[in-house]
Amino acid sequence: MKLNRLFLPFLSISFLAVCVLALPPAERKLEEIPFDGQLAHQYLTELCAIGPRPTGSEGMKRQQEFLVTHFSKYCDAVERQAFSFPYPAELNRKVIGVNLIFRWKPERKERILLCAHYDTLPIPTKNPPSKRNLPFVGAEDNAGGVAILMVLAQSLKEILEKNQLRYGVDVVMLDAEEFMFRPSRETVPGERFCWGSEFFARKYASVPPQKRGWHYTDGVLLDMVTQKNAVFEKEMFSFQNPPARRTQMEIWKKAQELGVREFVPRVGSIVTDDHMYLTQFGNIPCMDLIDLDYEPWHTHEDTPDKCSPLTAARVGWVLTEWLKSKK
Repeated sequence: MKLNRLFLPFLSISFLAVCVLALPPAERKLEEIPFDGQLAHQYLTELCAIGPRPTGSEGMKRQQEFLVTHFSKYCDAVERQAFSFPYPAELNRKVIGVNLIFRWKPERKERILLCAHYDTLPIPTKNPPSKRNLPFVGAEDNAGGVAILMVLAQSLKEILEKNQLRYGVDVVMLDAEEFMFRPSRETVPGERFCWGSEFFARKYASVPPQKRGWHYTDGVLLDMVTQKNAVFEKEMFSFQNPPARRTQMEIWKKAQELGVREFVPRVGSIVTDDHMYLTQFGNIPCMDLIDLDYEPWHTHEDTPDKCSPLTAARVGWVLTEWLKSKK
């Protein structure tokens, strides 16, 4: 009995300790997260201040120079990848798009692709017809994804020299993701999604792996990732593709370890996005990180005030820690 009486409190203390260890880590406040969400929100706001940035526009050209100037300070190589596609309903008229590619450690044969589309809709297609002349600046769709990559760029060199010694990284801004003038339920000849990602993927796949000498092992697409109260489900197309699902599972596991509640452990719907074209035309195992449940989507009200520095910080933190620990 004496042994039992002594042992039971010991068991109670041990059991409590195990329970405490099993609890998820407490959510960190914005200032406690080691990824600068405020800076990401500042970049997002600066991108929106340029104004509408559809493919081929003056706003897009200003954005391109802004991004090349920024990323050139941190990366090892810069490439502009130009392509053309037909103007909707005017198939003899061509639009020129430009993917921007920024490389870190280009000598490394195994590479990770981090990407986002950086064009905006030409007009807010979800507005009623009388309000489609209002400007669309695309804060969440998709200045937010671009802004997170702008912040991450500042630490990539250190990460790849101190923490991640295996993989190189390419950050790619994909153009012409949505050069569309009508709601998606309407069909117009030549109007479709993801011209830039298809061109990028075909270009990649056109060179045999042996001749290219390197390949993408993982891809992450950031699209609509900074809204307030974001909820990130595991996008279905990514989940159904085993190589992309592996990346997806790693990132969700990292989010769980960090206590980032926005990454929920359930599978969502299929989203037509750049990751599909990267996978289908380039065999690049790319997953989509997106919360499409966003009321201002494709309206003129998609502005910086709808976006959250805290969400940007949490997404950037998860992505950074996953990249550091990637095996």
